[in-house]
Amino acid sequence: MPAGNLLTAAALLFTGCSFSQMKHFADTLNLRFFNSATYNKIQGDLFKVVNEAWLLEREKVQKEVENKMLWLAGDGRCDSPGFSAKYGTYTLLDQETGKIVDFDVIHVNEVNNKSTNMEKEGMKRSLERVISKASVCVLATDRHVQIGYSLRTEFPEITHQYDVWHVSKSISKKLNAKSKIKGCEDLKMWIQAIINHFWWSVSTCNGNPDLLKEKWISVIHHCVDIHSWNSCDLFHACAHAPIPPEVSKNKQWLKRLSKCHEQLKVVVLDKFLLRSLEKLTLFCHTGELEVYHSMMLKYCPKKQHFSYEGMVARTQLAALDHNNGTERDQAVVQKGERAGELMYKQVFPKCSKRWVLKPIYVKKNFNFRKDLMSRTVEVRKEKIALPAIQKPNLPKNIATAPKPSRDEAIESHRSRMTAAHKDV
Repeated sequence: MPAGNLLTAAALLFTGCSFSQMKHFADTLNLRFFNSATYNKIQGDLFKVVNEAWLLEREKVQKEVENKMLWLAGDGRCDSPGFSAKYGTYTLLDQETGKIVDFDVIHVNEVNNKSTNMEKEGMKRSLERVISKASVCVLATDRHVQIGYSLRTEFPEITHQYDVWHVSKSISKKLNAKSKIKGCEDLKMWIQAIINHFWWSVSTCNGNPDLLKEKWISVIHHCVDIHSWNSCDLFHACAHAPIPPEVSKNKQWLKRLSKCHEQLKVVVLDKFLLRSLEKLTLFCHTGELEVYHSMMLKYCPKKQHFSYEGMVARTQLAALDHNNGTERDQAVVQKGERAGELMYKQVFPKCSKRWVLKPIYVKKNFNFRKDLMSRTVEVRKEKIALPAIQKPNLPKNIATAPKPSRDEAIESHRSRMTAAHKDV
């Protein structure tokens, strides 16, 4: 095999690029390039190199945490937008180090063609592997009903916590919907403050669910300029400093018992939300996983189909990429009067519509890709036999009905078109 073919195919896969994009680039440049059959043949060997690298990385991470009581964050991801997912990936991340500890890729046929069951199955498989190597104390997830039931019944020794970010996002969505109701427009300007209050309540509850509940409910008093009350046992007044009269006078408070205030109470006092507060007391959030899932789109874009082995290998590459960058320091200014200061950037997210300050980190070195390239050449030169990615027994496709013959399909199509024209 020409070395150029091997190295080009390896670089394509290891950087998350697709063959079709590179082929379009080469054709536009009138550059001679190997075909998809050659690439697919090479790719089969590359998957084994990636698999070996991930297994070594997973073993290394699990050795680092084997004597710790792990606080994990878990979240699922489907391979396509909408409700037609073929693969589901569930990832477990160590909240302390930010590293991916394990993940599992589920094919929809493994859960009886019910894509809604993939997240629960992926959680169980990956969690069982981690438990066999380390002790898990806490697992933070979104409010997935099946996962909650599975953790209560099959993993009762693990403390289940909800992700603060997911719950706050749900509250924000409901408040935005309420603010669009006629007569509730004034609620719009309070949404960000209410979400900030929710985060503050969770972060300062000291593990006490009753205190958390009372702090959260206090927002319905504060918004109408009431800052002390006797209706609670633990939290009787706002924690902020007294508001000067001139500031209070110009503040756009909500009117007590108005339609706007009543709609706010509907959201704040929602029974499901209040029950959920019991699982927010440890202030866990899966922000690192959201960042990882965003980066994962580079390796596994949702609008592109992959084989099972391809999906697993590309997820392994994403995990290697993520773990390779977790220990980066925040960048500092190198020259000028501000030399030595930490670097930040200002961004304006469309969802929050306000400026946010974010730290800038030193650039990734991507050494794992160089290691993969070296290992690829070594395996080819030395003719080393690497184990393949373990693939479950899967059907050729996910169709639930037998494929008709070509003639039957054409006849059925003609019949439908004829009927459609008659109806018109």
